[in-house]
Amino acid sequence: MTAMTNPADTSAKKAARRVLGGQFAAVHARLLLVFDDPTEAERIHKLRVAVRRTTAALDAFAPFLPRRAHKHARRGLRTVRRTAGAARDWDVFFPVVGEWAGSQPEHVRPFTDALLGWSAAKRDSAQAALVALSHTYPSALDDLTADTLAALRRPKGNPTVADIARTRVEALRAEFATACEHEPTTDAGYHDVRIVAKQLRYAVELFAEFIPDAEQTDAELRAIQDVLGRFNDGVVGAAHVAEFAAHFARFHPTDWERLKPGADALADHFAKLRDAERERWRAARASGGRQSADSVGEESAG
Repeated sequence: MTAMTNPADTSAKKAARRVLGGQFAAVHARLLLVFDDPTEAERIHKLRVAVRRTTAALDAFAPFLPRRAHKHARRGLRTVRRTAGAARDWDVFFPVVGEWAGSQPEHVRPFTDALLGWSAAKRDSAQAALVALSHTYPSALDDLTADTLAALRRPKGNPTVADIARTRVEALRAEFATACEHEPTTDAGYHDVRIVAKQLRYAVELFAEFIPDAEQTDAELRAIQDVLGRFNDGVVGAAHVAEFAAHFARFHPTDWERLKPGADALADHFAKLRDAERERWRAARASGGRQSADSVGEESAG
């Protein structure tokens, strides 16, 4: 995140301009790297993280923007995030299936070969969308950046950066506490908790100098995101297997009988992954999010 140095000497509007300008510039740089090599999984991952952080900064400084300008900027960032996200889902799926296949009996091999071939076609389609995005971006992003910064205004009450930080973080803490009050009853419910956790972590990063427990909060949220991220991998993986099964059963019904046991086994693998991460979520929730730092990767919760 773009740090806010010397906050006491900087007006909140100037801080908003500096932070938002820096965040949009980070997305611009990440876009160029992805366009240079849209097959590189780590570049796509870091682009998505940059977009999320920019969106978090945009939401934090929403009082400084007209509603239309805020909505327009969010929409432009969402286009990038979703296009990159479609490729990222397959980049995550491939190694998971490959690792699982390595421990399976030989008769499962035809299924995994067919699944990975189908998945490669899906990834190619997602990559084509990334390449198509390069026809309008990053110039469209540059225009969006200029429009957003030009629209910045001093909000009513002339709040300080500390006021903005306190208001934003307290609101997200309350939202996160409400989300964690009861255990989600659906997969979508777990995803909603994950999104709020990300929003809170990015806000804490952004305003770290104003948050007394910023480092501890960041560690706790990363641990929770690690759990919910793996849970989501199980959800997305199961959805991919179900889509493949429906396609293959419809167009290749005779061969499907031979492949179905492998599909059932992989679906069971993803179900067990969700169950395991659900138990970790319950433990994290019971402990207030305090988990061993060893369980959290550097970028796993990005």
